[in-house]
This record gives sequence, C-alpha cells and structure tokens, in this order.
Amino acid sequence: PSVAWTLRLQGLDFDWADISIAPLNLHVGQREGMARGDVAVAADHIDLAALGALVQKTGLAGAKLNEVVSTLNPRGTLRDLHLELTRGAPQPVRLRARVDRLAVDPWQGAPGARDLSGYLELADYQGFFELDSPGGFAMHYPQAYRDYMAYGRARGRINLRWDPDIASFNLAGGPIQVAGDEGNIDAYIYLHIPTLQAADEPEMYLLAGIRGSHSRFLDRYLPQVLDPALLAWLDRAIGGTSGRGLHLVL
Repeated sequence: PSVAWTLRLQGLDFDWADISIAPLNLHVGQREGMARGDVAVAADHIDLAALGALVQKTGLAGAKLNEVVSTLNPRGTLRDLHLELTRGAPQPVRLRARVDRLAVDPWQGAPGARDLSGYLELADYQGFFELDSPGGFAMHYPQAYRDYMAYGRARGRINLRWDPDIASFNLAGGPIQVAGDEGNIDAYIYLHIPTLQAADEPEMYLLAGIRGSHSRFLDRYLPQVLDPALLAWLDRAIGGTSGRGLHLVL
C-alpha cells in the first residue's frame, strides 16, 4: 500500500432494481509514482445508459449533475477506458477511451446526436474527440429542424473545453468530412453552452458546404425556421433542376 496497489474484478456483473450491466473487467488502484489518495481506473467497457441510471438513482453526484444526466440521456459504450483522478495536480482528471455509438439528447441549445463513434481524450478542463463513424451518424438541431438528420461516414476532430470560471462548456470542430448519398460535406461547428441560469446565452455556429449533391436533397437541409415565402420561392427556383452539382452553405 505504501507504493502501489490494485484491485482487479474479472467478469463483474450485477443487478440493482431495474439496472443491470454486461460482465466487465475492472481495475482500480494506485500505480507507482502516484500520490496517496490518487486513483487509476481501467475498464474494458462502460455502458453509459447503465452508468447514467446509477448516477441518478444513488444521488451521489448532486442535483445539478443529475439534471444534466437526465436531460442528456447518454447512451452508447466507452471501451478500453482509462481514468486517473489526482488530487492537487494541475490536471486532476485524465480520461481516454474509445467511443462506440454514443447518443445524447439536445441540451441547452446543443444539438442531439446518435451513433457517434471515435476516440475521446480529456485532461483537466480540455480535450478532444476524434470522430470516426464509418457507418454514419445522425444529428438533431431542435432550433432549426424538426427531427434527426442522418449523415454518411464521417471523420474529423472536435475540441472540447470546460471553463470553470464561468461554468460553461465549449466545443469547436472542423473540418468534419462526411461522405454519403447526398454528396461530400465539409462542416465546421462551434458551441458555447453556459450551465448557470444567470450566465450568458448559449451560442451555436454551423457552417456546412455540400459538393456533388442533387437538388432532391435540398429539403433535408432547409431549416424549418425559414420564412414560408422564402421556402416557396426556393421551391419554385429549383423545381426544374435535375443535374448534380448543387452547392449549399448553411
């Protein structure tokens, strides 16, 4: 214990009320060189839906985090998870994991997402998500569109940062490259999400350019908040278009 210790649980599974987990291998310990009280955790997989349910039912995370988890409703799996919690260090939290089919609901102006896969790495208050979804994914922008929008295979990096001074979450990514039936998309996104009611307003900027597309896909990308007269004019303007080569920027 004065140098290092490890607790290994192999094939761990349990049922608690209506919560159950698939058997997992879990390592918890303190590796050599870590200060007393620091903890390193490794797991071959973590089911986010089960973890979110545990957070809410135990109430250990506090009312605010419970509210966030309930609203986001995270689903999917973290694989090959490595987590370090270090007290009194410049970077008290380090996390890295592969992400498999992550899904979250819209929150505070941020879009919802389904089937996001890739690699996640966090250190202290910042990190990145390397998007790699060969089977495609879907996004929901509730302030502009009625439902989820499905995309083809996608790759790109999204940078993440938490600002503790103003309790806000910031996300910036691009170019995110998407290829599918609708054409080739290069997208850039920025999100500013305050978590305090007295803070400033949430912001989202999305720039998406589509190349090699067809006019039949235009309705998918026209925001529902556009003026009806403008929508009618666009419908008349492109009604006779039949070729490829449509270029659209939102």
